[in-house]
Amino acid sequence: MARHPIQIRVAIDDNAHGNAVTWISMAGAHVITSHTTLLHHLLTIDLHSTFVGGRHIDTQACHLLLGPGRYAERAIQRRHPHSTTNTTDKPESCLLEHWSTLLELGADLGHRIRIDAPPAAMDALAAAAADA
Repeated sequence: MARHPIQIRVAIDDNAHGNAVTWISMAGAHVITSHTTLLHHLLTIDLHSTFVGGRHIDTQACHLLLGPGRYAERAIQRRHPHSTTNTTDKPESCLLEHWSTLLELGADLGHRIRIDAPPAAMDALAAAAADA
């Protein structure tokens, strides 16, 4: 299971810009993992997400946050209807959920995060699917 990088541009609180990488991999059609580390003087977050699901069953997501202070370790589990977040037919929905969770966690820590992903982000998903 090869990991594929997606270079993203990140803004924190509208003024601190930096780069980050989201790594994505797939283990068959039913498991997607993604990992993003933000290393910035305003905020350091390490988010790991795993999505397990299928074409006709809901997707289970587990997000592991490694961050500062009281959020040093935190796990979030979510269930998504297969019609909205689907590892088989809509793998991009899992990547978007991963990034959305990163935005939520930043807000919980008092920061507003903006992620700009290049159009080539979906190419990394296709490469991960080809390796699965």
